[in-house]
Amino acid sequence: NTELSDKRAQVVKTFLIEQAEIDEGIIETHSYRDNKPVASNKTPEGRAQNRRTELRLIR
Repeated sequence: NTELSDKRAQVVKTFLIEQAEIDEGIIETHSYRDNKPVASNKTPEGRAQNRRTELRLIR
């Protein structure tokens, strides 16, 4: 899960740099793996909800 979580965050970061032309220096990525679920991992639906990327914009 750690490797998959890291890759997911990196893909989003790369997209923001290349497509939205956001400066790489202002983007931080964090992988929470199984530490911050939004749903139960006991069902396929819950696991699907937990495979996500969250963005937080700070001004």
